[in-house]
Amino acid sequence: MSFTPMMKQYLEIKKQYNDCLLFFRLGDFYELFFEDAVIASRELEIVLTGRDAGQEERVPMCGVPYHSAQGYIARLLSRGYKVAICEQVEDPKKAKGLVKREVTKIYTPGTVTEEFYLQEKTNNYIIALAEKDEIIALAVAEVSTGYLGITSVDSAKIDVLASEIRRLMPAEAVVLKNFKNSTLLKEINGIINYLETMPAEEIELPFKGSGASEEAYKILISYLKRIEPAILSSFGSPDFYQIDSYLYFDESTRNNLEILKNRGDNRYSLLGIIDFTQTAMGARKLKEELTKPLLSLKAIIDRLDAVEILVSDYELRENLMQNLKNLYDLERLSIKLVCGTVSPKDLIKIKQSLPPIWQIKNSLKQVKAKSVLFAQIYENLSDMLEVYNLIDKSIIDDPPVSPKDGGVIKTGFNPSVDEYRKAREEGQEWIINYEKKEREKTGIKSLKVSYNKVFGYFIEVTKANLHLVPKDYQRKQTMVNAERFITEELKHYENLILGASEKLANLEYELFCEIRAEILKYHEDLKRAANAVAFLDFLISLAVAAIEYDFTKPIITEEPVLEVKNGRHPVVEKSVGRANFVPNDLYLDTNENSLLLITGPNMAGKSTYMRQAALIVILAQIGSFVPAEYAKVGLVDKILTRIGATDDLAKGQSTFMVEMIECNNILRNATKRSLILLDEVGRGTSTYDGISIAEAIIEYIQKKVKARTLFSTHYHELTSLEGEMPGVKNYTVLVQEKGEEVKFLHKVVPGKTDKSYGIYVAKLAGLPREVVERAYEILAKFEDKGLNLKDEKPIQLAIFEEKPEPQGIIKELIELDLIRMTPLDALNKLFDLRQKALGEI
Repeated sequence: MSFTPMMKQYLEIKKQYNDCLLFFRLGDFYELFFEDAVIASRELEIVLTGRDAGQEERVPMCGVPYHSAQGYIARLLSRGYKVAICEQVEDPKKAKGLVKREVTKIYTPGTVTEEFYLQEKTNNYIIALAEKDEIIALAVAEVSTGYLGITSVDSAKIDVLASEIRRLMPAEAVVLKNFKNSTLLKEINGIINYLETMPAEEIELPFKGSGASEEAYKILISYLKRIEPAILSSFGSPDFYQIDSYLYFDESTRNNLEILKNRGDNRYSLLGIIDFTQTAMGARKLKEELTKPLLSLKAIIDRLDAVEILVSDYELRENLMQNLKNLYDLERLSIKLVCGTVSPKDLIKIKQSLPPIWQIKNSLKQVKAKSVLFAQIYENLSDMLEVYNLIDKSIIDDPPVSPKDGGVIKTGFNPSVDEYRKAREEGQEWIINYEKKEREKTGIKSLKVSYNKVFGYFIEVTKANLHLVPKDYQRKQTMVNAERFITEELKHYENLILGASEKLANLEYELFCEIRAEILKYHEDLKRAANAVAFLDFLISLAVAAIEYDFTKPIITEEPVLEVKNGRHPVVEKSVGRANFVPNDLYLDTNENSLLLITGPNMAGKSTYMRQAALIVILAQIGSFVPAEYAKVGLVDKILTRIGATDDLAKGQSTFMVEMIECNNILRNATKRSLILLDEVGRGTSTYDGISIAEAIIEYIQKKVKARTLFSTHYHELTSLEGEMPGVKNYTVLVQEKGEEVKFLHKVVPGKTDKSYGIYVAKLAGLPREVVERAYEILAKFEDKGLNLKDEKPIQLAIFEEKPEPQGIIKELIELDLIRMTPLDALNKLFDLRQKALGEI
């Protein structure tokens, strides 16, 4: 095929970046061609045109202005595309023939470091997965903050790793093409990059780990090296972590408990109500900690002690908060410094963040001896006075965004800058005087001396005054209503002015790069300070929440107990108001009170009671005070829940199937240290099936798992288990009845109920009056006929006890192949078994 030289250049570059949309710089636009143009036109809703490329048919083409490209790039990234920026790397005016072009930047959803794409309070992860020798490893990076971590699990624990992927919500993933675990890949909503083979280049391993860990690390680093090589120097040794070293809960539990988001208003989630952070760094830290509560008793107590100091010391807390408010996002600024994308305005942000850090350090000096955490934060806050002084004397206070346009360096910092600046200013003053002189000489009062990037300086005269133009004026451009001219004198000064401006801009950029390189030496200090203030901001947020909502310091213990006096659900309380919320007590252990069987009507508060127990545990194990008058929390290793009615029709799973899958997950993963919340198990099938399943699950938990469990149900028949099954205790929600009116008191007390008040709740929901009245009539008939299930004995399934081997008629019944039997065979066999039974009586 015959293409124009420029199109050949485009195609050659595109071949190297085939997985990206190529933004090809042509003048003031980035242009896209062929399939890239079709995609961009559709996704960005811009006009698709064509371009003559040396072919019979014009090739598809569209473009965006280079100065506003970031918004378009952000839209493409959010829709799962990668973008390669191809710039003109030589001056078009000086180029001999085709302008040289190269890809200077690649944007991908998981590696971008620029603010135009990132969410301020949310981490943006990229992961790599590898499997070897029955081990699956996950390497994870947060490029914009310089975090790198690695974890691994046995292949049999794939569900645990799947839950971790859902927690991270990566924007991008990298795997080998032959990676077999499609289950994990289905958990990734972002881009998945497939590598044909393991990276061929030598990648130094800063650790000794499993084969899978090493492969995941190499895959991730190799990919990042191609996209953003500079970022590699910010990582250091990876953070090795085990998923089971934190309190574990899966995505279903996270959603059920509304930890990070609420179905309606995200302000009414646990994160939403306790987020009093002052910085973006602290907000990201709080969100991260809420999904990874601690299992270390000492670490939790250290946090609680630090929070207690902040709660009790008003002056310390207020001073720290005021200074935190003045901090910029040092985590992400330090990474931009490493990547070479830091702007003059970013340097000013770094400078302005240092005095608040000095004030924070000074405040902590008084209390560092009282808290090991405050001592650690104090030690990680370097003064970095050299950084402050360098930026202060070199960069103007309100610089432009781009360092290449000039106007960045302060007067007095560099003699050459001052000289060029003086020459430029004197030249501009000469232009003003020249315009005045030419007006007087020619008598043209509207004469103007102007400038643009294309034509440089020129004299503009309206057509009505062209007869007054002197002979030494040389025509430069014809306009609709005017003519533009140049003179030898103006040409001379144009060269002086533009020469000084160009030299000044180039020198200022060189100096900026030198200043940036000098500050880069302090990158590690900046990163440590950023991590320290993020953690401090997190602790202060917990302290403010404790004061705002009257939380109390919990007692943390290894003992498997959960004791709460006047506990509250912090989110519900925030929503309805403190005065309207009814607090409740709770006591769980793994002996006499290991499973609370909670009965009572809908809308009475059973689910709230269960959820608040889990939230109290989560808050306690991130080091927070808790919503209670008193709380003693024995460390919980997992919170496992089955709450609410959901389905997964895409996978062909009904509501009941999803319920059973979740129950299976709970029973297989729970340990003696876990907290289990089960709400209305068995309601998706027939009544006796549901009761049987529910009782069998209770029996399994009590005999095999022995975990602390809250089990709410409308199967009142199950209340008979108290006294029959050790550890089961009946609790109910108090109800006050006055005639036909029912009042839910939301108070959970020992005892049981035999009513669900479902028809009353239907009435509250606004069902037509005749429907409600008819329902009461039908209920009365059932009760009169003795069809109320509370009078029936539910099926008892002691399936986990040792049973004798079946014998005789029972054995014959079990062994019958009913599927293959004809109706006649079945009748004959039934008659035969009946005769045998009569003979045994």
